[in-house]
Amino acid sequence: MEEPGSVQALAAYLYVLGLDDLAMAWEYLRRNPDYHHDWAKRDERALARWMLNAFEDPGLDARTAHPLWAIDPPLQLVPVPDDPEAPRLDLWKCGCDWHLTHDGRLLRATVLAATPTVRLALCPRLGDGECYAYRLPAGGGASAARRAALDTAALHEQPACPAAVRPARRAVLVSMHTLAVMDALACGASERDMGVLLFGCGRVAAEWSAESALRAQVRHLVKRGRQFVAGGYRKLLGTGDLRR
Repeated sequence: MEEPGSVQALAAYLYVLGLDDLAMAWEYLRRNPDYHHDWAKRDERALARWMLNAFEDPGLDARTAHPLWAIDPPLQLVPVPDDPEAPRLDLWKCGCDWHLTHDGRLLRATVLAATPTVRLALCPRLGDGECYAYRLPAGGGASAARRAALDTAALHEQPACPAAVRPARRAVLVSMHTLAVMDALACGASERDMGVLLFGCGRVAAEWSAESALRAQVRHLVKRGRQFVAGGYRKLLGTGDLRR
């Protein structure tokens, strides 16, 4: 059983369980010291290095940050001729909070309260109240875009229905532990300290050794975290189901 101290420390990372891949990518990037340096200088020539169209404050976690990634959302809404059976654009009908950003080419929309997160782009020719259709990409991103289309349609059809609580996948739990370990490492914590954070004082006192499984897990998380912070987060910017 974990001690209250370790439970309380990990509780600060519970928001990670609700993040999608793009939000998770931001959590890794904002822990990169080189990104902090470039962000402080605001040198736009460095944006391509981070796969961003604009700098975002690394002091903001994924609950409040809205990084403008240099990739198009897999799902786009495009205008179609008037059709009594086609939906009409009304971003406010679903009753959710939206974050809207124009990247100079497309208007990007994110449903802030949706689970899973809904991200899409609006064609510049599409006006409020006009009929629209979903444009899905070919290839590996089609399945993710189709799910996003279904989620968007559900928001319009059942605006008052709260998002269902979904059990966290093991991969997401690993990401939560990885971020906790990376923050502990940045504060100068030892591997044993990280073990206490993850497993509690009792287990560490009883099972920790140079070759123990607990220490091996901590080392794996540190290695994994360093890889994702150094650039591995780019794998999460794809449009399919990617392992975290």
